[in-house]
Amino acid sequence: MKNFRIVLSLFLFFFSFSTIAKTDRPFVFIHGLCVPSAIYQIPFSLEALFKAQGHQLIVVKSPAITTLNKAREYAISDIIKKLPTGTFHLIGHSQGGIVSRLLANDLRIKNRILSVTTLDTPHHGTPMADDIAKLWLESAGHLPNWAQDILDNYFGGSIDALKEMSVESMENKFNISVLDNSKIRYFSMGHYIPFPEWKYTAIDIVAATSIYLKLHGAYPNDGALSLSSSYWGQSLGDYPGDHFSESFPIPFNGKFIVGENFKRVIDNIDKQF
Repeated sequence: MKNFRIVLSLFLFFFSFSTIAKTDRPFVFIHGLCVPSAIYQIPFSLEALFKAQGHQLIVVKSPAITTLNKAREYAISDIIKKLPTGTFHLIGHSQGGIVSRLLANDLRIKNRILSVTTLDTPHHGTPMADDIAKLWLESAGHLPNWAQDILDNYFGGSIDALKEMSVESMENKFNISVLDNSKIRYFSMGHYIPFPEWKYTAIDIVAATSIYLKLHGAYPNDGALSLSSSYWGQSLGDYPGDHFSESFPIPFNGKFIVGENFKRVIDNIDKQF
C-alpha cells in the first residue's frame, strides 16, 4: 500500500505541471463491466487527476455488472443529480463507451453533451462474446471452466451483458439502431498487447484471452477486444496496454499507463474546444 501511495503521488505530481485547461466544461466518466465506480475514488482518485489538470470530473455511480439500458438509466440519474445544468464531455471505458453513445441520443440529456470519448470500447463487438454465447446455448448454461472464467472476469457472470457485447449484437443491432448525434464530436482510443503477451500484462487471464483472440483473427487486441473494434469517430491513436491497465493503475510492462492515457484525452478536448 505504501508503494501504491508513492505511485499515486507521482501521478498527481506529473499532472500538476500540465498546461492550464482551455475548456471549462466538466468531464463525466462512465466505467465498464466488472469495475465498481467506487474504485475510481478509493484508493485511486481519478477525480484528483483531472483536478490537477484544471478540470472537474464526475464519476458516474452505477453497478459493476449491468446491461446497457440499465446502465443508461443509472448514468442519466447520477449526472442529473451531480450536474443538474450545463454542458459536459463524456468519457466511457469499455461498456461505458457504448453507454455514452446511448446517452448521446437520449432526449433527456443529449443536448448537454459536447463530446464522447471512448476508451477500448467494443463498438464492433468482441468474438469472445459470440463464442461463449454459442457455448452457453449448446451446453444449456453449463460452460467449460475456461469459458466460465471469461464470463466471470470480463462480463461479471452476466450472460445478458455478454450477449450485448458480441459482434452479432453490436454490428447487426446496436450500430444500426443507435446512430451518431451530428451535434456531438466523437473520439476514441485503442490499446494492444505486444508479443509475447505474458511479458507485458500483469493479469494472467488477460494474456490468455489476448492469445485466444489472436487465434480467432482478432489481432492486435487488448485482451478483451481487437484494436479495430475500438475505433469510433476520430482516433486519438493506438498505444500499448491491456484492457484494465489503460483506465486503472494496474502495471503494464512494469509501469502504470493510466495517467498518460487520460492526459491524452484531456489534451485533445482542450485542443478541440
